[in-house]
Amino acid sequence: MAEKKTTTGKKTPPAGVKSTAADKKTTAADNKTKGTTPAAGTTAGKKTPPAGKTAGKSPARIRAGVGDGIPEPCPAVLREALDNDRLDLGDELLAVLSSAYGNGDGPSEERRRWQDGVILDWISPGSYVLDLGCGHGELLGKLIAEMGVHGQAVEVDPEAAMDAMELGVPVLNIDISEVLGDFRDKSFDFVILESTVQTLRDPMGVLGQMLRVGKRCVVSFPNFGHWRTRRDLAATGRMPVTSSLPFQWYDTPNIRVLTVKDFLDWARRYDVTVDKAYGYCGGRVRPIAERDNLVTEEALMFISRD
Repeated sequence: MAEKKTTTGKKTPPAGVKSTAADKKTTAADNKTKGTTPAAGTTAGKKTPPAGKTAGKSPARIRAGVGDGIPEPCPAVLREALDNDRLDLGDELLAVLSSAYGNGDGPSEERRRWQDGVILDWISPGSYVLDLGCGHGELLGKLIAEMGVHGQAVEVDPEAAMDAMELGVPVLNIDISEVLGDFRDKSFDFVILESTVQTLRDPMGVLGQMLRVGKRCVVSFPNFGHWRTRRDLAATGRMPVTSSLPFQWYDTPNIRVLTVKDFLDWARRYDVTVDKAYGYCGGRVRPIAERDNLVTEEALMFISRD
């Protein structure tokens, strides 16, 4: 799966891609003005980029890294809310939630990249990694530089793809749904879909293909079941705008609304194992379980299917 270069500077997919795939793909350089080629050898740090299987009935299994979602000591009103995943808009519960979980903002860059450290701890050095919707390439750039992984990225936005290439990340500038079918079964050790599933037109198709081409998969998303999102919608009658959902209804890229419980329901139905689950909860990163739906702002799921 070593990256190959042509004399034009274009990159070709790793060995897991069928030979016919190159005919229908363009690199980010093809979307730029002629004569501009990506600086594939640029090292990270020189540029700071801008911000299926038949349905089954087995339970969603969370093998490791599970939290119980209840701080100690825990007021009775909070324990009941977490146990039942119900938000009472009474002052007592809202005050307890604010006290226990804060506003959850934290330093902006640390907040934006909180998932990276968890993913770096999980991925083995030298692994083959496919990053879907890589953005500006920060995560895969770190994995290549620090873990020596063999990486391949996919990014539909040409400007973001160029930024990733300047970090030394090999990128296919194409829509995710158009490329996954070209990879062989289990050709990657890890497939990453970070903060992207909620933007997909065909999430079922993409998730199914991820589980086919990857031995292990990573999926993260903003949790629409978080208590502040529920509170704001119920109290104002308007779509919530929060730190994890910072868009207005008319300019949001999020076209799929899902929660932690929704994702686990999908896992149950399609016999997917949740190996580990983490969340950003009140400014802290910690293991989560299904009962954390109320207090998880963003979720990170490590999944697989035998």
